[in-house]
Amino acid sequence: MVTFTVLCLIGLIGAYIGTTVNTYSRLDSTLAPTPPGPPTLIDNETHILHAPDHSITLDFNLGGSNGTSTLLSTSQTVDRTITFPDIGGTVLVAENGTNIVYIGGPTAPLHGSTAGIQYSTTVPNAAQYRGNVYGAHSGVPGISTFKSRGATIGSLAPVIVGDIIYGETGVGVTPGNFIPLSYLSRAVVSTVGASWIGVDYELSLVPSTGPTNGRRRVFGVSSEGMLRVRETSNSMAGLATLDVSGHAIILNNNVKANSRFTLTIQDGGAIPTGIVYVFARTVGVSFEIRSTTADSGLLIYYQIWEQAV
Repeated sequence: MVTFTVLCLIGLIGAYIGTTVNTYSRLDSTLAPTPPGPPTLIDNETHILHAPDHSITLDFNLGGSNGTSTLLSTSQTVDRTITFPDIGGTVLVAENGTNIVYIGGPTAPLHGSTAGIQYSTTVPNAAQYRGNVYGAHSGVPGISTFKSRGATIGSLAPVIVGDIIYGETGVGVTPGNFIPLSYLSRAVVSTVGASWIGVDYELSLVPSTGPTNGRRRVFGVSSEGMLRVRETSNSMAGLATLDVSGHAIILNNNVKANSRFTLTIQDGGAIPTGIVYVFARTVGVSFEIRSTTADSGLLIYYQIWEQAV
């Protein structure tokens, strides 16, 4: 059993707050108040009783000279919950398990989350992080992350290609009470040098028609600034080859009445003699590319754009 001694600044607090404040240590069944003098608080067996006056402050003198610090620690044999109530008496912050902190709500994981810090609230916009910085300096407010493959806290070991050094995740609740992953943003290690790390950016989204957890990479930027888009069915971009009539119909259910198209003739196909253009579209179904001179075998790269609103 680990013990630590706390010296109350003024008359064991009672004289300071004008009410009876006793410190009990459950060493026996009588729960008698500790005798005058510095009380010994027994790990996991101590109660501090006080009047419900939130203007009262509880001060402790831990000893030591100015400019020094004193570490309070226990060698516990079991996991226990540490709870700090707010002025309304509800749970504000709790630590339960291994390095997991819960703020403003339950003291256990919600919906299977393993996040180390979990904040719960019913207040609009409260579940956001804001960093405030003041002063005439170049300091930047924001979010900073760090990754090491070291096995212990504080140890350093290099990351490897494919590691994620920064990420964002978005989830929500469906009418069927499913909680699918719907949004992922990642900074992914692409190269590792002796003193630098190359990073690619990836954005993953779930299509409007699903399926559950059907997120796929829809956009990216390489460490060299090269843009990456999907070139699969019903995606923004792709390749089409003109038939013997110089036509190509591309099925794509994302075609809209105000869609914009970019067409570029690629190498690897026939030599063009005419001009390619979008001949027609069927909203939600397809669009058709044609050549003015019935060029057969032209390889066309297309992109479909939408207006921002």
